[in-house]
Amino acid sequence: MHYFATEGVILRRQPYREHGVLCQCITRDKGLISIIAAGVNRENSQSKGLFEPFNRLDLCLYSSRESTLSNVKESGLIESYLHNLPYNKVIIINAAGELLLQLDFSSYDNSLFYDLFVSYCTFIQDTDYHPILVFYRFLLRLFVFLGVPLEVCCSTCKDPFIQNYNSMKHGFLCPRCTLGLKERAVLISNEALTILRNINDLKKTSGITINKVVAVEMLNVFLVHMQNCFAKRFAVRSLNSYKW
Repeated sequence: MHYFATEGVILRRQPYREHGVLCQCITRDKGLISIIAAGVNRENSQSKGLFEPFNRLDLCLYSSRESTLSNVKESGLIESYLHNLPYNKVIIINAAGELLLQLDFSSYDNSLFYDLFVSYCTFIQDTDYHPILVFYRFLLRLFVFLGVPLEVCCSTCKDPFIQNYNSMKHGFLCPRCTLGLKERAVLISNEALTILRNINDLKKTSGITINKVVAVEMLNVFLVHMQNCFAKRFAVRSLNSYKW
C-alpha cells in the first residue's frame, strides 16, 4: 500500500456505494486524480460536507499499486471557494474546473496548474472585474503553461493589427498574411480585439463593456485554438448558465 499527502481541490463528485463519494480532484503533487471518500455521507461523519465541489483540502491518501483510485485516510478543509459567492462567479469557477477535467497535463509540472487554479479561485472571491474577463485571462495563462500561448499579434509577421484567428497557423493573422488562408479563418470583431489586447492587465479593461455576443465569439476562438493544438474537442457548457 502506498501512502502520500497532498493538497487538492474537488472538481467533481458523485455518490459511491452507500455512504461514500467518488471525487475528481486537481492536486499539487499528482495532477488530476480520482479519490474515494468512504462513509463521509453518514449522519455522524465528521467529514460530512467536506468533499463538496471546489473545496480545497489537505489530503492524506493511500492506494494499491494495481488501482488507479486513491482512498482518503485523513482530510481537512483549507478553503471553500463557493461559500457565499455570487451566482456568476460560481459559474466561472465551474467553467475553469470543467475545462481542467478535459485536459491531460500529466507530462507537465502539476504544481503550475494547481497553483494557477488556486490563485484564480482566490482572486475571484473579492474582485470587481467582469467575471467573464477574469475567466478568459485564466484561459490565456493556461495556454502559456500548456505550451500553446495565444499571442495577440500576427503569428506569421508579428503585426499587431490582426483580423482573424487561423487554425492552420494556430494563431491570429493580419490581413496581409490572411491571403490564401481565408477558408480556415475565424474573423475577430473590433470589440473582441480590444478586449484581447488588454485582458492580461485587467486594470485596462475597467472601461470596457462585454456582451454575450462578444463573449461567445471570444470563447469560440479559445476553443478552436485548443482543439487545433491538442487534436480533440473541448466544451465549456457551464457558461451556458451565465446570467447576462
